[in-house]
Amino acid sequence: MTEETDKKMPFGFEVSYELFNARGERLRNTLLLENPGAGHTLRLDIANLLTDEAIVLRQRPSAGEVLGAHHFRLRFAAGALAARETRVVGADWDILRVDREDGSTDVYLAWRSPDVRIGPGDRLMLLVQGLYATPDAGTGVTVDLSWPALVVPEGQDDPNVFHLVPPEGSAGSDCSLAEQLALGVRDRRGRPDIPLRARFEGSNQVINVATTPNTTLTLRLVNGASPQSQEILRFHRDPSDPAKSSRLVVALPVGTAEAQPWALGYESFLERTKITLADWTVSGPTLNADGDLLEWELTPTKDVTIAPRESITLTLSDMATTHPSGTTFLELRYSAVPGYWDGELLCPIEKSPLRFGRVDTFTNVGIGHAEPSAALHLHRGDMMIDTGEIQHAQAFKFRSFAKTLEDNAVAQFTNKDDALLMSLSFLGKLRLHQPYAELQSAHSLTLRSDAAEGDPVARFLKQNDAVPLMELLGDGTLRLLRGRFKDGTGLVVPVGTVVAYAGSAPPAPEGWLMCDGGEHSSEDHKELSDLLGTTYGDAGEGKFRVPDLSTSAPAQPNQPLHHIIKA
Repeated sequence: MTEETDKKMPFGFEVSYELFNARGERLRNTLLLENPGAGHTLRLDIANLLTDEAIVLRQRPSAGEVLGAHHFRLRFAAGALAARETRVVGADWDILRVDREDGSTDVYLAWRSPDVRIGPGDRLMLLVQGLYATPDAGTGVTVDLSWPALVVPEGQDDPNVFHLVPPEGSAGSDCSLAEQLALGVRDRRGRPDIPLRARFEGSNQVINVATTPNTTLTLRLVNGASPQSQEILRFHRDPSDPAKSSRLVVALPVGTAEAQPWALGYESFLERTKITLADWTVSGPTLNADGDLLEWELTPTKDVTIAPRESITLTLSDMATTHPSGTTFLELRYSAVPGYWDGELLCPIEKSPLRFGRVDTFTNVGIGHAEPSAALHLHRGDMMIDTGEIQHAQAFKFRSFAKTLEDNAVAQFTNKDDALLMSLSFLGKLRLHQPYAELQSAHSLTLRSDAAEGDPVARFLKQNDAVPLMELLGDGTLRLLRGRFKDGTGLVVPVGTVVAYAGSAPPAPEGWLMCDGGEHSSEDHKELSDLLGTTYGDAGEGKFRVPDLSTSAPAQPNQPLHHIIKA
């Protein structure tokens, strides 16, 4: 730290007027433009910022330039102050104004009543008339304040204008001797009743759900004057001196959710907001001196006029917040509008998970969604009904837009512990997940398929298998494609079973072989090949031989009877 920053600041200063803004607050740290006849009185508060030391102002008969003849000096830069007689209200203070040849102005203040003690946190105030800004001052004035040294007196006759009274045993603080005070310039000339109105087009809600698309607000700046008045609002652009151009300032309240839950959002979120207004230049955002408002300044690129009942459209996009639900505000300040006071408008904003649609979608409602595309649009949230029903007067349709390269679920059913019970994939597959799962019906269960005759109407497959275990065809045929039929005692028809067959043969029926002593592929009939081996004679490589029963079957003339073996 530097030597200067190590020193304590003994005084705090605030300038205010008995004039009020749209929030009902006194105008603070503002300097009014010269307005002959208005007679506004400026109030200067001087506070003791020291935590445990008092400050005594010694009496002076009058204010003077020399050191020891004043308590405070206020220096204004050239062109900042209008040339007016300056005086204080009341007998406690004396004032001396010195206008320098270079255009700057020094204002000296001296306490001329008996010595006064200012305790830690206490303050003095004085009322001044005749301090006004000039139009050349622009949007702000910086005041350089200075004062003589604060010293611990060696006795009652110490000549210093400030006496420092530290706690017993303390040598006293080393205090700074200067400070700067930034004042905004405010115009109270002209009429106070500007017909400028700010109206939201559509919703004024900012979604406070972190996962939602960011919010866009549309604000119409309307000339609310009667059409018969022909009162046109004109925002002026001064190309030779941009500081004299009309200005708009959009201010959003910021802070942390813990300390300022009433704010619109965090500074880091809201600084991404984009503000657009046709024929205006936008600069910012910047944080105000108090650190509670994020501000964008707009200046016209040409003269902009608004006729009665007409409007211009200001858009705020990419707005995001996670602050608690509730009402906050957007502050719209206007200045240098010809014919009117400077002022501000407060526009209520709702922080909410619920938002109504805009323009073409004004009948839609979004929950957690900034741009609802359906009558009710719920975005990434849960819907819980403790008791009640979901009813629909017509056919009830559930639609899912989930579709990926994988067979992802479009609907899932879980229990209270989030255990998956059943899922429906986007391919139409319905799956029961729990080992105890059942499909039950209080009455006979009918399963109906629109498949054509001969096509499968039902298939049974293992997970991830492509080949079915069993198929039920449209003509009623039940096909077992893998495995064998069993009853309570075992296989219904074991491999190797030989039966008499009265049908026309060969060939044998599907799944059977003729008992004609022929050779067959071991690969095609592995189970039968393993069972018979070489029992009925040798066969070629990779083959086996079946028994020859062609002469052992009883037969009647013209009634052939054959033997076949289950393969």
